[in-house]
Amino acid sequence: MLEPLRLRFGAPSLAPVFDAALRPGDTFVDIGANIGVYAMWAARLVGDRGRVFAFEPVPGTRAQLERNVVENGFSQVEVVPKGVGAEPSTLTLHVVPGSSGLSSRYARDDAASVAVEVEVATLDAFFAGRAAPRAMKIDVEGMELDVLRGAAGLLASPTPPAIVFEAHAPHFDRAGTTYASILAYLRDAGGYRVFALGPRGVCAESVDAVRPGSGDVLAVRTGWGPHDELLARLSRVRFQL
Repeated sequence: MLEPLRLRFGAPSLAPVFDAALRPGDTFVDIGANIGVYAMWAARLVGDRGRVFAFEPVPGTRAQLERNVVENGFSQVEVVPKGVGAEPSTLTLHVVPGSSGLSSRYARDDAASVAVEVEVATLDAFFAGRAAPRAMKIDVEGMELDVLRGAAGLLASPTPPAIVFEAHAPHFDRAGTTYASILAYLRDAGGYRVFALGPRGVCAESVDAVRPGSGDVLAVRTGWGPHDELLARLSRVRFQL
């Protein structure tokens, strides 16, 4: 039986995806982990034999994440004090005090922000010599394509991860990219298709019919048994988003 998290809120909205995707002993990576809601949910699922890597480059937010991990006793969670991108580098993040989820490499016109220099790693380099992730969550305010470009090896591998990310057009506009380019990259790099997650469950997205709005999506390699099974398990799930 899974122990309850010592947090002041309930199950995260996308918990059903990870409930279906993760098993004891698996590896999960949370990119833009914030205070660790999904990292700790995943830690319960992968258990003591599994691993969770929670990337959070913003110092104040990371401190709260580390406290939450310790309070919940999750020794399988490793907090990584880095951003994730297309190549190893450093970049300037613009952090909105009190709203760490709005941190971005682009300054916002509607909020005061503080510039923070952070180190950036690639997922391919990080997971060299480590067990590849079964699933990952990406929340990087429009920089998803950079993250995926640095994970080309993982995407093309025989055991690719299931990927959840937010498709939010204003974030992509600010980052100078498009949702269509992300879908195309996922398709070309790893044979992925993207599915919207909503009140009616999962539904297929098309590169030629890109939604202009916002929502959470799941990327999987259709035709590969484990991902087809994941879609089947999620076919009757309704998401409270």
